[in-house]
Amino acid sequence: RHSVKKLCDLYLIGTRDDKEDETHKVQVWYLKQFTAKFGHREPTTLKVHEVTSWLDGTATWGKSTRALVIIIVKAVFNWATNE
Repeated sequence: RHSVKKLCDLYLIGTRDDKEDETHKVQVWYLKQFTAKFGHREPTTLKVHEVTSWLDGTATWGKSTRALVIIIVKAVFNWATNE
């Protein structure tokens, strides 16, 4: 079984050729923030309320940034489901 960190790494590698450099860099940066908190976890143990609580603790991120992070994280998990 993969950790959340490994899953995010596999996503970034597996989708690298499908996106622009800047998009990839943004995803790398935000997923680093995400995995700093949840990277050690098994993906199936992660709960929505935990991610929401983490996002609530990122006081410098506005609503659009939080929405972007949610989109990126969902993309990782959707990608993994389809792989």
